[in-house]
Amino acid sequence: METTLLDQSNKSLVSFKYIIWGLVFLFPLLAVSVKSWTSTLQLLLALVSLAWLINNYGHNKFEMSAWVKLFLIILPLSFLWYLTSEFLNGWQDIKPHWPLIDIRYVLILPIFLAIKNFSDVDKWLLKGAIFGCMLAALYTVYQAYYLQADPPIGAYHHLFLGPASGAMSLLILYSKPHRLQNPVWRYLAYGGILCGLTALVLSTARSGFLATLVLLALFPLLTGHLSVKRLITYLFTLIVLAVTIYALSDSVRTEAQDTVKGFKSHFQQLSLTTEEFHRSQLDNVTIRFELWRTALEISRNNLLVGVGRTGYPKLLQEMLDKGEAHPGLGVIDQPHNAYLYHLVTRGIIGLILFIGILLVPLIIFFSYRKKAESESILGIVWVLFFSIVSLTQSSVFARGHYLSFFLVILTILLASCIRRADKAREVSG
Repeated sequence: METTLLDQSNKSLVSFKYIIWGLVFLFPLLAVSVKSWTSTLQLLLALVSLAWLINNYGHNKFEMSAWVKLFLIILPLSFLWYLTSEFLNGWQDIKPHWPLIDIRYVLILPIFLAIKNFSDVDKWLLKGAIFGCMLAALYTVYQAYYLQADPPIGAYHHLFLGPASGAMSLLILYSKPHRLQNPVWRYLAYGGILCGLTALVLSTARSGFLATLVLLALFPLLTGHLSVKRLITYLFTLIVLAVTIYALSDSVRTEAQDTVKGFKSHFQQLSLTTEEFHRSQLDNVTIRFELWRTALEISRNNLLVGVGRTGYPKLLQEMLDKGEAHPGLGVIDQPHNAYLYHLVTRGIIGLILFIGILLVPLIIFFSYRKKAESESILGIVWVLFFSIVSLTQSSVFARGHYLSFFLVILTILLASCIRRADKAREVSG
């Protein structure tokens, strides 16, 4: 009888494994190419994972460290605090789909608990990322040069297409594709890196540029074992590609020049009086600094629970009416900084929970560096990338497709890292 139950459990594991592999492979590929499929695939992964957990109830032990348990507690708490914050702020003008954005934190729980039991999930994620980068490059090249779109937006928006492509190309790069024994996959991986960076550059998403440059600079530090020859080859290839696209693309060149001018203009405006500043013109850089300042001003009087998602634009309009903000700012619904977005809309508690979602996985990945080096490095890269992107974007955690993209891949990397570390612990006795 016990043998029969064991055989049934093994067959169940195998059948669910192929479904999980397929969905994980499709996830990065469809995320950048088909609208709404990022959220759909997260839901499908959650349902399949939940079905597997129910089917195997009582047959699996979930031994987790204190940090992993804390992460799994923070996820539903983030959703509950969102509901609490909105309720305390009167639940005014809430669109029906907004709660469905934050419920993604809850949907991650069954995905993590199930994927932890399946092998090679991270490998299928990387394979999907390779083809995802290629599709992203096709999107951007087609839209930029054939449709003359400036910038190319892909299936959603250039602020998603660019960072998503850059993040996937970095995952492929940090997975050390030169170690792949199969030459076909090795060259596909190289192609995926180049395609992802091409999509990033053509998207003109500056947040993605910044995060990619930082992670490329950290490449020798995080990997540690890369030979000087290969390092020079990688960097040379990336520099040549970036310079070539900069020379050929007017939009990329214009964006870079405008950013430099914007910083110069901002530092010059620091010496102006309030009246002089309000008469000056705003550029993209100064707009962000002014949005951050207004967000801090608004959150100062609503520090504990924030003002809710609709509260920020309303209070910003009041500041504009009173002359307390630059008149050229207009009413914008987000402060273009995920940290300030959580602070102003959900208060200090929301900010702490948000930082926990980034910091706790980072601690887990670093703690497993010795037992699961490759998997932990990919996780560190993923968290650092979107921590940097969040400095100039709120979209990662305010848009449903963006949040699904970040959370699902983070969960896959985290589960794979813990699985590898557990296997190493079993081998070492």
